[in-house]
Amino acid sequence: MKLRILLYSQVACFLAWGIYLLLAQSGGRIIWLDTKPVDPRDLFSGHYVQLSYPAQDLGKMNCTFPDGEFFVKFVPAGNAVHTAQGDVRLSEPQSCAMNKDSDGVWGRARAWSILPVDYGIGRFYLSETSPLLSARSGNVVAKISVAPNGDMRIIDLVPKK
Repeated sequence: MKLRILLYSQVACFLAWGIYLLLAQSGGRIIWLDTKPVDPRDLFSGHYVQLSYPAQDLGKMNCTFPDGEFFVKFVPAGNAVHTAQGDVRLSEPQSCAMNKDSDGVWGRARAWSILPVDYGIGRFYLSETSPLLSARSGNVVAKISVAPNGDMRIIDLVPKK
């Protein structure tokens, strides 16, 4: 009887976690971000593509916040990129603020004094049979879901043509 209760509680916990993960991204808006080259090799962490984004450099917008969280507004850029899924219009950062102060797509970012801005989308784990294992950041564009609360999640990586 005790084992059944333990099993049911574990199933309920995983079910609640799965529902939370599904609802956390519901209502999210899709943006496409360009990547810039970086070396993805790490033998201990598994198969993944290490990603770096031009959107991590917020110097051109004079975003100078103390260490911690803030929001970055993304707007469609003028350029489109040819991909395996067709032409996609990339987004770029337009402004930053401590709080989301207008409509639009606002992604949550974290800054530390000596590191680039972190959106929480720096790695994309792959299966062992994925053709993207040989992909390098800079040769792919990232399809990103931005939740209403600003959390960002990589949905897909698409190679550039």
